Order: sequence, then C-alpha cells, then structure tokens
Amino acid sequence: PIGADTLTADLQVLDDDGRPVAELLGLRLKRAPRGSARRPAGAVGEWLHEVAWQPVPLPAPLEAAGDPAGRLATELVRWESRPELARYDEAMRVLDRRSVAYIVGALRTLGCDLAPGRVLRRAGLDTSLGALPRYRRLLGRWLDILTEDGLLQATAEGWVVVGDGTSVIEAPTDAPDGDEAVAGAEASLLLRCGPRLADVVRGQCDPLALLFPDGAQDIAERLYHESPLARVSGAFVREAVQAILARIPAGRPIRILEVGGGTGGTTAAILPSLPSERSKYVFSDVSAAFIARARHRFAAYPFLETRTLDLEAEPGPEELASARFDVVVAANVLHATADLRRTLDQCRRRLAPGGALVLVEVTVPQRWIDLTFGLTDGWWKFSDESLRPRYPLLDRSQWMTLLEDAGFSGVTVREQAAVRVRG
Repeated sequence: PIGADTLTADLQVLDDDGRPVAELLGLRLKRAPRGSARRPAGAVGEWLHEVAWQPVPLPAPLEAAGDPAGRLATELVRWESRPELARYDEAMRVLDRRSVAYIVGALRTLGCDLAPGRVLRRAGLDTSLGALPRYRRLLGRWLDILTEDGLLQATAEGWVVVGDGTSVIEAPTDAPDGDEAVAGAEASLLLRCGPRLADVVRGQCDPLALLFPDGAQDIAERLYHESPLARVSGAFVREAVQAILARIPAGRPIRILEVGGGTGGTTAAILPSLPSERSKYVFSDVSAAFIARARHRFAAYPFLETRTLDLEAEPGPEELASARFDVVVAANVLHATADLRRTLDQCRRRLAPGGALVLVEVTVPQRWIDLTFGLTDGWWKFSDESLRPRYPLLDRSQWMTLLEDAGFSGVTVREQAAVRVRG
C-alpha cells in the first residue's frame, strides 16, 4: 500500500512446476470515487489501452529442471538488473554511516574518551563503561566498526583512538526518506534502537520493547516479507526447492520441513509453487506465537502443518523414525543457535535418504543488524568459539567447509551479495 486510495503490487505468473513465466511489476491501482464512472463516447475499442506483447530472448539459457545451480543462475540474472537493488545497496551505505554516529554517541554517553591517542582495553571494557557483562561482545563489535571506519586502530589488547570522533555527524532522528526509504523497515528499526544504545547496555531499557513495542511485529514482518533482501532470498529459496522437487517421481508425496519459520516470509515464497494434492509442508519454530500466526496466515493451504520445534533440543527416536523430509529449509536461523555443528547434525538427521538442505545465511556483518537485533541475547548466544570466536556469522568459505564436514555433499552456495544485496 502507498496511500489510502492507492495500491501498488508486483504480479508473478507461475507454471504448473512453479517456474515464473510472466511478471507485471509496479502495477498501481487507484480507487475511483463513487459515481465517477461514465460511459465513454464512441466504440469501446477507441478508449481501451492496448498492450502489444513482443517476444524477447530469455536472459539466460534455460537449465535442466532438476539442476539447482542452473535454476539459481537463471534467477540471479533476472534479479541483477532490478533498479531497486542498487537503491537498496546505497540505502545500506546510509545506514552504515548512521550506525557509526549512533555508536559514537552511545560511547560518549557511557563516558568513553575518544580523544586521539586514548587506549581502550578489551579486558574490563564493559565494567569501565558501566555496561552489563552480557554486552561485552556487543561493545567489542562497536569498536570493531569504528576500526573499520578508521577512527580506531586495533592492537593486541584492544584499540587506540587515531581519528577525530568529533567529526562524526550526529545521526538524524527523523524517518527515512529518498532512496533510503527502499530500506524503510531496516531504517525504522535502527531509528528506534540507535538513540537508546547506551540505555540498553546499562540495563535501563529492554531491547525487545524497542524492536517490538507493545508486542507489535509490524516492522519485523515488513522486513521479512517486503524488503528487497527478503524478496531476493525468497525467490532463490523457491527456485532451489523446485529444482529439488523436480527430481521426485511424479505422484510421490512431497515432504518439506521449514525450521525457524519466524514471521513466514520464506514460507510465503514457497507455498504457492507447491502441488497441494501431494505436498506436506511442516512450518516449525521455537516460538508458540510464531506458530499461531503462521497457522492463521497460511490457513488457505490445507497441506501446511505447524509444529513447535527447538533445533537445539535432542529429538526423540519416535520423531526421527516418523518424520523424514525431502527438503529441510533453514532461512537465516541457524546462526542463532549455540553450536552450528550440532544444529547442522539435527537438520541432517531429519532428512530422508537423498534429501536436501536449503540454507540461507547472511555471510557479511551488517551494522544496522548489530545495533538492532544485535541488542538481544540470542544474537550473541553462540558457544562454539573455536568456530565463531567473536561474532555469530560465518563467511562463505567457512560455511562451505562446515557443511562438507557435516556430511552435506554436492553443496551449492549462492551468496545474496552476488546480486548486489549486501550480506
């Protein structure tokens, strides 16, 4: 929606296999005032707009239906030229600059001296700033960000101030506008949390109250359903799932498990492309609230089941014996578990022979995330410090090695960064 009387939408037509065959982008509908419709003079053909469709070459050769890499390559070409992705990337750069300003402001509020030559020691930093011990890793990440921008220099013990922190422009307090509005949900979350960073680390403000005021999840749902990053991710997951399902004999039941389904953004991308007569889709999450919302949101899909599932809890033998899936979908959720090796093993044990894991993970740190969801305990709950010593995210090569070590063969990795959507 873009106004009280105007709607805008993108339409996509899929064939029986769930592949896109036509798109109508930027369709805008405006409500006409009651009684405004009048019969036009002349023949009907004189006042109708005619669209003349012209054949054009496909952007890339069609690949075999069951080739995940081929389908993802075709989808990648389709997204690469989308102008909103370039605008989104520029909006992320704006949020990066805002994040630095919020960090500098919070450190000053906490009494941190950022004068050139000042030494900041990693050990005891939280105590010296009056921050709670659970935010020790978060404070370290703030100072790493300032290092990336040349305000600090890393040392063996911590950091030395080498830049002039007074030159950092104060972060604005108004709503996003211009190109930044393409990342409106991200900017809104940062605007809520950025000014309160010092209060959060002192324990004077609950970060969940900033992210979900009065329990509302409207901005989070916009982020996971409507943002360019969510749309790209959903399109890639749908194509990967369809390529895997193309290898299943016709008529055989299809079994899909989504773990950590959250607000259902990935679910919404997959469900319309599935054959309802032979599909079983299990939406799972550790949160009963997300389960209830998914049951309501996707009530039109009779083949969807919901289940509370904690990937970090050991499954019972009866669960493993009765619930094996052709596909396990995990979209931006595995990093939020304490031990990635154990979590991957839990996913693998739920796969039927020949099944596949469709995994989406952010591989590049994003500052706006560190200053929003990074305020929650869950972001920093990782305990596998031999794998993740200081930060919850792995890069592409680390994921490749980890997946191969976990027994996932034939790994295909497509980074979202490849379509200029950072992370």
